[in-house]
Amino acid sequence: MIAVGRLSRERRPELALSALAGLRRTGLDARLLVVGTGPMEQRLRDMGQGSPVTFVGHVADRRRVAGLLAHADIALATCPIETFGLAALEALASGTPIVGVAAGALRELVPPSVGCLVEPDGHALGAAAQRMLGPRLQECASAARRHALQYTWDRTVKAMLDVHGIVLSTNREPALIA
Repeated sequence: MIAVGRLSRERRPELALSALAGLRRTGLDARLLVVGTGPMEQRLRDMGQGSPVTFVGHVADRRRVAGLLAHADIALATCPIETFGLAALEALASGTPIVGVAAGALRELVPPSVGCLVEPDGHALGAAAQRMLGPRLQECASAARRHALQYTWDRTVKAMLDVHGIVLSTNREPALIA
């Protein structure tokens, strides 16, 4: 498994370590690669002590990140307030299914054909990852890249501008700032 993102409280990276622990308790030889850095890094390193978790820090080379994602069986997406889901989209583009939280942008970005979304809980994430293993994993991996190709920058920017246009057209009077 892999988790990519800033290691900060609001992104809930500790859920990835909880998911790993849950999988290990079932007897699976699961491992976790954490890509990113942030204010919670030392706390997470302490939590992962003695577990098969590797912290690689920030990786600036996009090709290297894509390679790390492509070699993982599952990408964990733990942020319950994700506004766009770029890390999840990068995982899908690398052919890696998502196990994540059913919140924020992930609800729109990750259909059942490319992953599994659950409540923001480490045990639920671990159980979802376990369900993904086997034939379903290969099916989701095969669909992941095709699904990601739907999210071109042109399409994304157009959709964002369309939303802004709708908001502007419904709010005819400018807001007053007190």
